Amino acid sequence: MTAASFGELSWSDLEARLAVDCRVVLPLGATEEHGELSLTADTNFVDRLTETACERAGVVRAPVMPFGCSAFAITFPGTISMRTVTMSLVITDMIDSLYRQGFRRLVFVTGHGGNEVITGILSEAAIDRPGLATYYVNGWRGMAAGIAEFEAALGLPGAEHAAWHEAFDFNVVKPFSGEVHQPSDSPDFPQFPVNPRTARRYMPSGVQAGLSRHDDPTMMSKLFDACVTDLVSTLNSLPAAPPED
Repeated sequence: MTAASFGELSWSDLEARLAVDCRVVLPLGATEEHGELSLTADTNFVDRLTETACERAGVVRAPVMPFGCSAFAITFPGTISMRTVTMSLVITDMIDSLYRQGFRRLVFVTGHGGNEVITGILSEAAIDRPGLATYYVNGWRGMAAGIAEFEAALGLPGAEHAAWHEAFDFNVVKPFSGEVHQPSDSPDFPQFPVNPRTARRYMPSGVQAGLSRHDDPTMMSKLFDACVTDLVSTLNSLPAAPPED
């Protein structure tokens, strides 16, 4: 079965798909500062990632949720952050809606690390919903080996939030230089979780750590393809039939 997004289907089209495939991908993004990159960098990434991967795997895809838990960046203009409790309620409502309709394998794919707060909700959702299986996939994980290899070769600090590994063409909004940002070593500003009250003092550019940009289209394409391959592998491992309970 070919892939499709909700925006390309009517409700009856989706009902027909549900008769043979209970899987659905739910992309989660964010709207937050990303140094000199787009405020919607995480949303842009997960949108393109899931579009490509779902096409290859033949799995239907819901629209991207463009807001996430971004408290660390709340003092940077443009950041729109949901509180953890709000995010949890939204995710619960999404699960409830889709479960009632017959979806049984819900794959949440995030482009924003802060959305990991929902993992407990995904587990709890299965307690009173027979036959439900939920999955959480960090969309960036496929590029981890490529990042480590590149940085080790150049002796660079590990890439963190808003660093070079996120500077895809679709995230670049203005030219900027490849500055190297060192991670904070202050005990008053742990790297995780980041303190939103002092974030602008310790990471004034918005880049948490690492090289801010790497102008090698081949490298960036390699990283993106690695993420697509990783997600496709995950989707292909999930049966189209509901879980046996």
